[in-house]
Amino acid sequence: MKGKCLTILTLVLVASLLLTPVQATLTRYIWDNVHFIEGRDDQHDIKYPHPDRDYYSISVFSDWTKAGTKLFHNQINYDTSQISGITLVAICAIAGAVIGTQAGPYGSVIGAVAGAIMGVVTAGYMVVIRDEQRCIWWWTSISFVSWLADNAWWLGPYLQSGNLILEGIAIAAIEGAFVLYGYLRIGDGTIYDAVGAGSPPHTLSISASDHGTTDPAPGSHTYDYGEVVTVKATADYGYGFDYWDLDGGMYMQNPIEITMDQTHTLEAHFKSTSGGGGCPTLFVWNGTAYVEEGALDIHAESDVTVQHYIENSLALENRFYKLQLWELDNHTSHIDQVKLYAVDYEGEWHLCPLTYAYHSELGKVKHTLRFDDDSRVDLKPTEIINLKFAEPECETAYFIFEINGYNPKNGWYPT
Repeated sequence: MKGKCLTILTLVLVASLLLTPVQATLTRYIWDNVHFIEGRDDQHDIKYPHPDRDYYSISVFSDWTKAGTKLFHNQINYDTSQISGITLVAICAIAGAVIGTQAGPYGSVIGAVAGAIMGVVTAGYMVVIRDEQRCIWWWTSISFVSWLADNAWWLGPYLQSGNLILEGIAIAAIEGAFVLYGYLRIGDGTIYDAVGAGSPPHTLSISASDHGTTDPAPGSHTYDYGEVVTVKATADYGYGFDYWDLDGGMYMQNPIEITMDQTHTLEAHFKSTSGGGGCPTLFVWNGTAYVEEGALDIHAESDVTVQHYIENSLALENRFYKLQLWELDNHTSHIDQVKLYAVDYEGEWHLCPLTYAYHSELGKVKHTLRFDDDSRVDLKPTEIINLKFAEPECETAYFIFEINGYNPKNGWYPT
């Protein structure tokens, strides 16, 4: 009886483990004939793409080299990388010495000098070079290593001659060879690439909340380093695009452009528009005409704030941006405040001051629409409010229009 119970319990435990979802975003791929890994799961927390430790069984305490088609892939081990006060220049010198051991009797000396020269270049990049195991991964070109090996017979004696002129000739030759044949990548940063090896690709993980999808479709997509990817969200009927969650930050533009300089996660969020209709419609001046942006869903019992990403081009005219609010349905909107934000390329929001607001029936209403208070402007069917906002002091990536108010289209009124 006890045996049966134990067997049943074991089966239940095994089933529960198999059915338990595991959060995993690991990606494996081959670059330069080397198996790479990036991402994270319950056993990994990969800081940046580097050779797959599991695949090669690499120890964090061992130096390691792997030759691809164009590059040597190397690891400076945990112990070496933890030397107190080590600088990027010193690290590169050590790396160069490791390379040099493959280049003949004088290779270590030659490599150390070359590495120090590379380190001077590297230092200005502020690259975070240690991986999640506190080791340092670096890559150099096979062609440069081969050049060092082929020329070690004269470079070594020159560098050890004690003659400054001869040493200078050798160093200049090494520098020139690196410019012609070199490749240097340390950690997650490619410092120099004369052989066209490029950088390991990065993964864009796309997902979508309920009631919509994306193009490219949700899933993991691998792109070359530096590639610009455009992703568009499309909502189901009765829903509209709300915002993007890109690496934990909120972005309103749709489609969105992402530069693949690192691994990214992107999620599209959607919202219901089933309560739409009978709300003000926004138009923007594109330089030649007012074009429709869409209805602003402020259908509510009391004031709500809605932010709308402007998809059409918004043109300056005499240093002002012109917009219009129309009531196109047989209902009345009560508008409390309007704002226009210019968002720069770093994601900072800049307020464009409201300088003009003219109601087709009530006349000037700027002061009423500037503040979030108890004073509102009614926008009735066929009526229009013309708006002007001043040019911001920033380079603008996109615009956000914000409206505060409500439309009790079913006869709702605040109590």
